[in-house]
Amino acid sequence: MLITEFEGENLLYQSGTFFSGFESSSTCTSFTLMELANHPECQKLARKDINRAIEEHGWTYEAFTDMKYLDQAILESLRLHPPVSTIDRYTRQDYQ
Repeated sequence: MLITEFEGENLLYQSGTFFSGFESSSTCTSFTLMELANHPECQKLARKDINRAIEEHGWTYEAFTDMKYLDQAILESLRLHPPVSTIDRYTRQDYQ
C-alpha cells in the first residue's frame, strides 16, 4: 500500500490539480466558444448540426445526444485546452 504524504511540492501540485479542475465545465465552454469563433467554417458546421438535431428530435435529450459534430468540437477543445493541466500519478509496477 502506497501512502502519499501531502507536503512540499506534492502539496502544491495536488492543490493546483484540485483548483484547476474546480471550474472545468465553464473553462471547457469558454475555450470551445473561443475555438468556434476563431474558426467560422467549424462554427457553421456546428450550427448546422445543432439545427438538424433540433429539427429531427425537438428540444429533447435525444437531440443533444445526436449533435455529433458539436460533441467532436467540444472534445477537440478539451484536447487543445485541458482544464486540468497536470495529474500527479505513479505506476504501481514497472512497464515496458
